[in-house]
Amino acid sequence: MKTKLLMLMLFCLSIGLQQVQALQDVTETYIINPSFEEGDGDIPTYWGFDSAGVFKGWYVSHPAISYNNDEADDTKTGTYIFGIWGNSADYEVSQIIQNLPAGTYLLSCDMTVPTNNMTTQRLFAGNATIGYKAQYFAESSLDTVPGEEYSYAGHEVDGNGGGPLKPLSIILTLDQADSLVIGVRTNGSRTAICDTAVFNKLGGAGWFKIDNFQLSLIEDLDAYYDDMVRAEVAWLDSFDVDLLPLGYAPIIDSVKIQAQTLIDGTETSETILAFVDDVESLVEELGLAATAFETLNNYFLQAQDLMENTDFEGKAELEFGVNEAASLVAAETSLLADFEAAIVVIRQAIRA
Repeated sequence: MKTKLLMLMLFCLSIGLQQVQALQDVTETYIINPSFEEGDGDIPTYWGFDSAGVFKGWYVSHPAISYNNDEADDTKTGTYIFGIWGNSADYEVSQIIQNLPAGTYLLSCDMTVPTNNMTTQRLFAGNATIGYKAQYFAESSLDTVPGEEYSYAGHEVDGNGGGPLKPLSIILTLDQADSLVIGVRTNGSRTAICDTAVFNKLGGAGWFKIDNFQLSLIEDLDAYYDDMVRAEVAWLDSFDVDLLPLGYAPIIDSVKIQAQTLIDGTETSETILAFVDDVESLVEELGLAATAFETLNNYFLQAQDLMENTDFEGKAELEFGVNEAASLVAAETSLLADFEAAIVVIRQAIRA
């Protein structure tokens, strides 16, 4: 097991080195106050907005419901974050990057949305030439705004007011040097552009906290996407298939073959991103399956100990339950659901 972990660490390190070549961090060159650490002068302040609603590089559409403070958990970067509270309308915090050279860029930030407060919180970027792209925090967004090419980060809306902050990102291309508007938008109960019949019922919904804007030049887009695929394969390699339900081994093998096909081919970015989403869902399921495997194994050991080392009525019923549970997981196609069903059976047999 230690050997496998070492191999995984070395593999991930090699991925990281390749990503350094594919991505060039240009945040400090082009984004002012990217992590909201700078207030008036050299000292961060909680209320550093001027009369025009500008806060150290950032335009703020509604300063009265905006804040810059340290009230976030350890998923923040540095000390301070930026956020809004209150009955928001059509809100924007943004910055104009001037004279950004031609190229393909990755823009990202971290965001948290409190539970039951999702409206249309989204990262956005663009200009009049290339249009605007947006990535919504969650697929439960109440609306999408016309004029934006959009995607979803797919996060759960489970924030507690202080975090956790989760990543959003956009890839966009400039064919020539141009300015670029970046930032975050949201719409609340006083919106003028969304379905007011729905939004008026939301009170203060639309709140968010953000941090850690980053801008990277993607020097080789194909290499960047290849790195994404390799990183997903590395996650799969971190699982010991001998400690998973039997049905996952052929699934993992099939995904690895698909990954190599993507790396060797010229698939579209949409295809690659869909593959990454699918693998991330599979990795989440594998984690649950590994836990179920361990739990079931412990129940089998407990049942074996009861049958071999104790004298009690009901051994026949326990043995029947063990055999039934074993039959559920013995199939070469067994998956998480089969192990979860087996856990229920053997647990009930032990308690009977």
